[in-house]
Order: sequence, then C-alpha cells, then structure tokens
Amino acid sequence: MNQSKLISAQIFPYLKSVAVIALVTCFGLFVRSVFGPMNLDMFYLLFVVMIAVRWGRGPAVLSSVLSVFAFKCFFMPPNASLAGFDLQSAFILIGFLVVGLLVSTLASKTRQQAMKASDREIQATMLCDLSKDLATSDSFQDVLRIIRMNVGKIFDCYVAIFLLEDHKLDLVSFDPGFPLPESERTIAAWVFEHGQPAGLCTRVFYESKSQYLPLKTSQGTFGVLGILFKEDHTACDPKENYLLSMLANQAAIAIQRTKLADVSLQLELLRETEKLQTALLNSISHDLRTPLVSIMGVLDTLLHDFSSLDQQTREELLATAYEDSDHLNRLVSNLLDMTRLEAKALKIHIEPCELRDVIGASLQPLKDGIEKRNILIHIPEDFPEVPMDFVLMMRIFINLVDNAVKYSQPETTITIKAECLQDQIKISVQDEGIGIPKDDLLRIFDKFYRAVKPRQISGTGLGLSICKGIAEAHGGEIFAENNPQKGVTVSVILPLVGKESKTDGK
Repeated sequence: MNQSKLISAQIFPYLKSVAVIALVTCFGLFVRSVFGPMNLDMFYLLFVVMIAVRWGRGPAVLSSVLSVFAFKCFFMPPNASLAGFDLQSAFILIGFLVVGLLVSTLASKTRQQAMKASDREIQATMLCDLSKDLATSDSFQDVLRIIRMNVGKIFDCYVAIFLLEDHKLDLVSFDPGFPLPESERTIAAWVFEHGQPAGLCTRVFYESKSQYLPLKTSQGTFGVLGILFKEDHTACDPKENYLLSMLANQAAIAIQRTKLADVSLQLELLRETEKLQTALLNSISHDLRTPLVSIMGVLDTLLHDFSSLDQQTREELLATAYEDSDHLNRLVSNLLDMTRLEAKALKIHIEPCELRDVIGASLQPLKDGIEKRNILIHIPEDFPEVPMDFVLMMRIFINLVDNAVKYSQPETTITIKAECLQDQIKISVQDEGIGIPKDDLLRIFDKFYRAVKPRQISGTGLGLSICKGIAEAHGGEIFAENNPQKGVTVSVILPLVGKESKTDGK
C-alpha cells in the first residue's frame, strides 16, 4: 500500500505538468489575436518556471519540451504541423530547456532546504514536547509511560521498553498490542549486548516486523526500546529512523536520570538513617547512663557507709535509687514498645474498659512525680465503657501525663477530661506549661523528635511517637494544640465500636 502511494506521488506531477501546458495552449489559442503568436512564448516560459518551482526538475523538463512543440505546432507557421522545425525552433526549444533546468535546479534546492528546515522544526517540536513531559515527572513509572505515549503517538506504533534489572534484561513496560514471543526477546537481547539497532529497517534480524534500538548513554547500554508499527511499514525512511534514534537517546537520558535520582534518594535516606541512629545512640546512652550512674552512686554509698548514715538519709538515698530505676524502666519500656510497633508485632487485646480505672492505673506509677501537683480529672458520671487495650492505653496516659509534668511548673494544674463525640470519645491531657512552636505541632509525634528541650529535661522523643502508634492501632488518632493562654492540650480520639483482638502484621 505504501509502495503504490509512492508511485502515485511520483507520477502525478508529470500528469499535472501535461495538463498545465494543455491549458496554457488552449488559453493561447483564445487570446492569440490580441497578444500575437510570438508573445505567447512568455506564457509558456512563465508556467515552466512555476512548474519547476512547484514540482521539480523532471516535470519542468517535460513541460519545456511540450511547450516548444505546442508553440511550434499551434502558433508558428505552418500552423497545425511540425514541419519546418528550423533553427529558430531549435533555439526556442534550447532556451526553454535551459530555463526549465536552471529554474528547476534552483527550485529543487530551495524546496529541499525548506523540507529539511520543516523536518528539523518538526523534530525539534517533537523532542521539545517529549522533554517537557519528561521534565515534569520524577516517577520512574511515569517516565516509562510518557516515553511509550509520545513514541507511540509520533510513529503510530506499539512500544515496549526492556531494562537491565538484577543483571537480567526484563520487559518493564509495554503496550498491549506489542508481540512478546521468545524470538522478539532474543532480538532485544542481541541489541542490548551489541548496542546496535536490529529488526525492521536494519541489516540484522530484518525479517522481524518490530524494530529495536539500544537505550544507551555515556555510561553504556542499559536497555532496549522496541516499536511495532500499527500499519504495514515496508518502506524505510532514513529521516524517520533518524528521528527515532534521537527519541531513543532522549528516552535513555530520562530513564537514566530517574534511576540516578532513585539511587541518590536511597543514599540520602541511608545518610539520614545513619544520622538518626547516631542521634539515637547518643540520646539513649545519655538517658541510660544518667539514672544508672545515680543508682550506682546510691548503692556505693549504702554499701560502704551504711552504718554511718542515719535512717532519714538511707530512705532518701533509696527513694532516689527507686525514682531513677523507675525512670530507667519507662525508658526501656518505650524502646521495647517502639520496636514492637515498627515490627508490627504489637498485640492488641480489645475489651470494654472503664476509663476511670485506666486513668487511675496510669497515674499510679507517676505518684512520686505528681503527689504535689494539682491533677484535675473530669469524666462524666454516665460515661460509657470504651473498647480498648487496658495496658496499652495506660502507656499512652503515662507518657502524656509525664510530659505534662516535665514541661510545666509545679504550681500549675494538669487537667484530664473526657467527652463523647457521637460514635467516638475524646480524652484530653491539658497542661499550663511552655507550649509548642506552631511549626512543630505535627512533628512532635515523629520518632526521636523533640520540639523543645530544656537542658534539665531528659528524654528520647519516643513517648509521643509510641502514643501515636498505639492510638492508630486502636483505630483512633492523636493530635496536639496550643491552649489560648499557655500550655498544650494533647487529645486522643478512640472509636466506641472496638476492633476485634488482633496482632498487627498477622
């Protein structure tokens, strides 16, 4: 079909040239009484020039010959005859031929330059459109989709992309109409190995209906681009092949860029992880060492000076050791809870619980720190039982109250209140402390993050992160907001319809 179109495109200019000369002759016969026969040769010369500009050298030469014979036959004596083809007629014929050849040569060069400029403009537009689409996407899959979409639209074809994955050439993206028999994969593997095109319109595996081009950059070949034209494509156009190779090069650069970006992101995450681990080790080592040093100091004093100490001093030393041991126990418990949350191995046992009992049990381990604090608890008399894990919810309230104690002055009040919100409940712990910067209100629930850290307040930044994990495991949420006057309110919202007992990750 393409071959018949090509033949028609080559023949039509000659037929049109014959038709134009015929029309000029008819026009000359109609007006020769006005212009005179000898002036009509200018009409023929004018249209020879126009044919040369429009259709090129071959039709121009044909029109030159036809013009001379038509002029001789119809406008030079003897009329309607080719007899008397003398030196004058030969001179006119040579003049027409020379003019036709010169003008057609110049016109052909001009047209070829214009066509090349037009082709370059089209190619530049296509490459620019592809570059714009690729520049707006950082996702690896989006880049592959954009390459397939643009190449398929430009060449009206199906597209497949093979990339080197785990030391093996794999098909990572393809259009549904692209054929995938083993023979085609073999051609793609050959192209990847040799770094040269193969398949249709090449000298290698030319019997294939698909064409394969290497995706390579300065760092080498890392993939293969395969195309299958939707229509018969027997004629190979060098300009089309050149444009396809340019698109393949641009696609290779875009894919390589996204892969390098992914590698860079992984390296950045690895560096951040290393920094986080270093900060964690420093923080934990400090927070572990401080109570341990205190406990060891107390035990050393009791061990060597027990008999010389009075009863009150002994009790104070033992109370100090107990307080530091309790702090150490909470720290270790937080670390263990965070490990279980990250491993999705935290067991949740949901059952209806009395909220007053949970809060009361949560305050018990903190009694030494809150015995001189004003703790207000507001829970309505008709407050319903809440589906929750009793022990894990204790961990939330222990951390929240402990934070409120740390970050507020001893003379201030800590308020715990609960309220019903249709099918949910809201429990809030409010203090009158130093507050939290607005930009940090969301980040305080991140692991190891501490918005405000006065020197005298220790901690690893795990407490609120654990609270968030436990709340979400219950199907709820937790958030913080600054109070209008001063201090912070941390609220936990839980559903009244509890989940079944489960183990996360199973």
